[in-house]
Amino acid sequence: LARNILQSEAVEGPTALQLHNLSSGNPLLLSRYAAALVRSGAITISGPLAYWNGTAPLAGTVAELFTSELHQLSETERSALLAIALAEPVSESISRRLCDADALDSLTRGCFISLSHDRSEPQFSVVHPLIAEAARDAATPGERMSADLAFLDALPAVIPEYSPELALRAVAISIELGQPIRLSMLRRAFTIACAAADRPLAVHLADLLIEHSSSTLFERLDARARRLRMMRSVDLKRYRATSVQDELRWTMPQPGDDDALLMRRVALAFAIFDLLLRRDDDPTQALAMVRKLHAALPSDALPVHEYFALKLTPRLGTIGHFDEAMALDGSPQVSTKSRVSRLTSAAVRCAILGQQGKVGQAREIAIRELPLATLHLPDVPDAVGELFASWYLIASVAGRIQTIATLQRSLETHLEQRPARFLAEAGFSEMSAGVLASAQGQWQVASGQFAAAIARLETSDPVGYLVNVSAAAAFAYAAAGNSAAARAEIERCVSLPLGESRIVEGIIRFNLVRARLWLGDRQFAAEAAGELADWARERHFSLVELRALHVRSLAGERSPALLARAEALRPQIDGRIGPAIVEHISAIHSQERLAEHPSTRALARLGIWMPLPAGTDLTGREREIANFASLGYSSKWIGATLQISRRTVETHLAHLYLKLGVTERDSLADRLAELSEHMEFSAWRAA
Repeated sequence: LARNILQSEAVEGPTALQLHNLSSGNPLLLSRYAAALVRSGAITISGPLAYWNGTAPLAGTVAELFTSELHQLSETERSALLAIALAEPVSESISRRLCDADALDSLTRGCFISLSHDRSEPQFSVVHPLIAEAARDAATPGERMSADLAFLDALPAVIPEYSPELALRAVAISIELGQPIRLSMLRRAFTIACAAADRPLAVHLADLLIEHSSSTLFERLDARARRLRMMRSVDLKRYRATSVQDELRWTMPQPGDDDALLMRRVALAFAIFDLLLRRDDDPTQALAMVRKLHAALPSDALPVHEYFALKLTPRLGTIGHFDEAMALDGSPQVSTKSRVSRLTSAAVRCAILGQQGKVGQAREIAIRELPLATLHLPDVPDAVGELFASWYLIASVAGRIQTIATLQRSLETHLEQRPARFLAEAGFSEMSAGVLASAQGQWQVASGQFAAAIARLETSDPVGYLVNVSAAAAFAYAAAGNSAAARAEIERCVSLPLGESRIVEGIIRFNLVRARLWLGDRQFAAEAAGELADWARERHFSLVELRALHVRSLAGERSPALLARAEALRPQIDGRIGPAIVEHISAIHSQERLAEHPSTRALARLGIWMPLPAGTDLTGREREIANFASLGYSSKWIGATLQISRRTVETHLAHLYLKLGVTERDSLADRLAELSEHMEFSAWRAA
């Protein structure tokens, strides 16, 4: 490569080695090094051979090389390079107004900048980020300010649609320098920032748009609603300090309002609804506020009433009015033209139907809407996140491990997209990975993933996941044998407001109940499971009710009424989970040997594991291996699942046998059941 760049038949070995080391084999950096060294006279090309002649040092960093090259440029060339580096890519027409034409041509010939033709208008950009960085670092603050002001002067009155970067750059410069911003530029930049999910910038621009003396009432209302929605993921402190009364006065209809204005007032009212629910956990006040607005809307404004119903439907689900939400969702009032509302409504229906046991219908919604969700992820990342989360949680409680794994792979792909990064930054990826690992019996991995998600959510919780993750983490910690962490997480979860997560309150409470069971609080778990089952029955959540009854049976409740109640729920629940749980409850009541019962292995395949004894000195890994081994899985299968060698599994098993006082795998399940049923491990060991 160096030979071709230097146009010689051969390159001296030490010279080629140093060129490679300095450039790391990067063709662009190598070409610039070679060109700079030839210009400086450090490399001589004599006949067929190119070699370093020792007249100039060959060592130095890439940044030092580019800085030295900048010093060899003329003042006009350095000014032109700085202008391009500060605002790249810059259209050719703006570049010609901004920079000296001869300087642009010279920089192009010197491979400092390049002209690309992949857009409607050719654009200049710096050929390498390190060159741009060197140009910016070498400029004084005064030079940068002059370049920025010249860029603003060179902008056309109307920025082309294909150059959104120009609008954002112009507004950023104006904000930094305290320059007045043209309203048209501000509008364009605000629209772009919202579409790109650049939430910090969108909140800042919304402030400017609201305060701008020439902005219209429509624009101010729209900016207020968007600002409230986006603020909760970028400035939680300010979001919580927002004055509801100041915002509410903009929501009431005024004489002369057309339908467009009324819709903006409705949008702002529902942004306040979300604030009341998230900050104050007060669904009653939130619902009363929007119903008051609805009563004040003109009766003949039918499109506005339809828009109101569209906004209200998913929120009825989030505050626990499940029947009303489902009834309104199926009414002619609710249109599905809005992608955001359609996906949000789909998330609500999926969560409600899944908890009712209608997992097949929930799956149909997910199959129909998730392709649309991923297609429009850049436009509506919040709604996409809600739909993914709803189906994820339902699939986990319904025992659909393969579905969870498929969703996880899809999530890892789509969370790489820039508009969805705020979901990744809020722990969405770790949350989903933790749910999958927990269902697969890998509780140590799940604990780590949930801990990482909680650390993120404590800083930013844009969609209200913290209470969900906290409940799931409590179970993972309990299953892994980390009792202190599990109890701390239960306390945290109980203290958190449900907010928008009220729609999956049943799943949250179920995770807390089974965490108590695995912690050995059998009486508490039985009572809490009974309360949850009654709560779920009132709301027709058959799947949640059956899962709660199962926990109650495992906690020691044995009554014909409980078994009959479980049998009655069997036909109401789709899939294999209903029959498997009912058969297991029946086996518990018949006092059969659960370790060998077919339903125990069937439940394990659905991610439903039998509680291991609390208070043991087993490590987290030993608990995982004990769980699998007691179900009859081979050491080879256990090793593949936990991604460890078969020999390591056998070593852990030997430690297990020693700690539990057994000599073979067949006795392991019985000993675990005995310890879990009758006594704490320490008491057994003392005996």
